[in-house]
Amino acid sequence: MTTPPPPIHNALLTIPRTASNLLVRILNLENQPSILRHPSDGYLFLSTMRFKGENDMHSRFYSAWTPSERSGMNDVFASCVADWMRLVEDAEAQRKGTCVKEHVNWMVRPDVEDAVVEEGYVGNPICIPDAFLRDKLRLTLLIRHPALVVPSLLRSALDNEGLEVVMEEGAEERMRREVSYRWHVALYEMLANERYSSREEDVKYPIVLDAADLGNEVLMKKYAGAIGLNPRFFRFVWDAESAEGKNKVDARMRDTLLASKGIVVEKLSGNEDFDLERLDDEWRQEFVLYDRTADPLLATLTQRP
Repeated sequence: MTTPPPPIHNALLTIPRTASNLLVRILNLENQPSILRHPSDGYLFLSTMRFKGENDMHSRFYSAWTPSERSGMNDVFASCVADWMRLVEDAEAQRKGTCVKEHVNWMVRPDVEDAVVEEGYVGNPICIPDAFLRDKLRLTLLIRHPALVVPSLLRSALDNEGLEVVMEEGAEERMRREVSYRWHVALYEMLANERYSSREEDVKYPIVLDAADLGNEVLMKKYAGAIGLNPRFFRFVWDAESAEGKNKVDARMRDTLLASKGIVVEKLSGNEDFDLERLDDEWRQEFVLYDRTADPLLATLTQRP
């Protein structure tokens, strides 16, 4: 009798506006028999952002936090990690794996986030203990072209928070951190030498998945096999949903997905012509008070001094 392979505990690490909600929709986690599904498919570290917001900590460096703020933040991180470990333990008791999505910037250790991370940094930048990260979790790093991510984040911020909030002191730096792939790179470099095996012989963890490829059914089915999910349950078409009755912010963040009946390929890859000078002209026409709201953030793409 063949011994079944051990369960896989997949961590889909993202940043905002990388089509991660679409990825979860495709994976169809609620119908995957090999996993114990988390009720929210992840977002275990959402409380870290709430704690920062409630205590006005987003715009202040870690060195400026009070002892009670540092202690409180540590307690929140510890609670989030404990919840994740408990999910894995419960799944293994049922001989199942897990698959959760997390925004990596919600998990970054505050002392590391504020430090100048030199090129080649290979330490663990997130609050997940090394042993749990290396021994239990298998990472997929979801990416999307920054020329799509950055303006999308700014649009959603303007819609959800309003112009006044977007123009507040510290808002630009907060959004810069949200769209940085620094932590993807740090985690990849930390784990790249170990190259954990997946269920596909030629695919190793950590896996880098480009949002532009989410519409490629052949590739996505191979990805399913690699991470221990059943591709027969993957969804590439579905019924459109109404945003009525949904949380305003959640509906805005999922507006394309809610209105669609399948994968909107052009939303994933744009027009594939990332002429930044031309795009900069388009953004200048699109964004109100461009020089004060969009220019500082988008300058990271156009490389203007």
